[in-house]
Amino acid sequence: MSLREYIYFETGKVLPKIENIFDQPSFNMSKQILKEVDAMSLFNKYKEHCTRPFYIEGNFKEKMMNIVEKTIYNNTLSILGNVSENHYGTIKAIITHLLFSKIPTLNVETMAKEWDIGKPKFYQLLHTLEDVELIIIIDYT
Repeated sequence: MSLREYIYFETGKVLPKIENIFDQPSFNMSKQILKEVDAMSLFNKYKEHCTRPFYIEGNFKEKMMNIVEKTIYNNTLSILGNVSENHYGTIKAIITHLLFSKIPTLNVETMAKEWDIGKPKFYQLLHTLEDVELIIIIDYT
């Protein structure tokens, strides 16, 4: 769900789609929108509720955890083929680590040792998480 759609769900206001934020008509339209809705407050709520419309139904965190669990167990198997419970545990540990880190980075050497998994398999799990769109890998090298 886009921020524009979220604003509609929350306020009932239909906002126009802005194609090019750098042209004058779009800039003027943006100023008008900011007069009509508290965009920053709604944006902060949007970040909390994520992009799934089921936040309206309640139990949002539980539903998101179910999506993550299903993604891990169903989608990773189709990509990796042979997956052990240890690998699932490592995948969950990676996600948990990234969720609760102030700066979401991974030290592959340390974590592979700590979780008793080889570096090649650790990298394979990371790339699988990226393939199923649970994480985005930013390579600094």
